Amino acid sequence: MSLKNLCLVFIISSLFTVSVKAECVGCTCLLSTNALNFGSGYNAMTNRANDTFANIAVICHSPNPIVNASFTIASDPGTRSDFTSRALISGNHSLNYNLYIDSAYTRIWGDGTGGTNVIAASCSSTQTLPPYSCTHTFTVYGKIPGGQSNTIGGVTFTNTINATLNY
Repeated sequence: MSLKNLCLVFIISSLFTVSVKAECVGCTCLLSTNALNFGSGYNAMTNRANDTFANIAVICHSPNPIVNASFTIASDPGTRSDFTSRALISGNHSLNYNLYIDSAYTRIWGDGTGGTNVIAASCSSTQTLPPYSCTHTFTVYGKIPGGQSNTIGGVTFTNTINATLNY
């Protein structure tokens, strides 16, 4: 049984904290994502997992020629209450999956609680002409474990994840 479409949508929010380095006073940072789409390749009759990925970019703008911003990106668990039981939903049906910040699928992306990890990084740039900015791109990896038989074919499963940029 093949599933019609499996899609995950990132909702972006920003929290402004005091963790910006002094070199980036007045910085404004934005988070940009694309949907993580598992496609229609998952087959509930096999034990084969379905993997995919999506990119997240952080773009920081500064009024000054030196841009040096540190930031973290956290996620919520989506429709479920914890990170270890994330699920794509279609009506009363669900399909377990998770999001990872490494290609080995060992570091669950979350808010730093319960063994989850936030994305922590920085970007920097020294430019002589405006606009003054830096960009850092990350990959988030998704995996649907194989062997899930509680699914139905021909429907779209979705989940919305809220990503929070702290800088």
